[in-house]
Amino acid sequence: MRMLSPADKVRAPASRVTRDRKETAAATDQSFRVLVQSIKEYAILLLDPAGYVVSWNAGAEQIKGYRAAEIIGKHFSCFYPAEDVARGKPDSELATSREVGKVEDDGWRVPRMAPGSGPT
Repeated sequence: MRMLSPADKVRAPASRVTRDRKETAAATDQSFRVLVQSIKEYAILLLDPAGYVVSWNAGAEQIKGYRAAEIIGKHFSCFYPAEDVARGKPDSELATSREVGKVEDDGWRVPRMAPGSGPT
């Protein structure tokens, strides 16, 4: 029995491997989005580097009271009391998040306002 040399092995074209990896990554991303979206016990939101809301799950909607269409694109400082915004707390937490990779904070947050008077 003859052993296969590396030259004898069949290799997939690089373009197919790259395409397969991209398709797998896209499927994984979609599965993750569905998972996060289905969680209702926790508010899970994603901010862009400047602090604007870019994703909002069902739990965030239930807990915070804003529908995704109302809050996506708004700056996360709208959740903080005016005195915290004036002291620069949201900006400080955003800077810490950039440096450390996360922020954990317990504190007061502004409740949802009446319909039509949401964050600006």
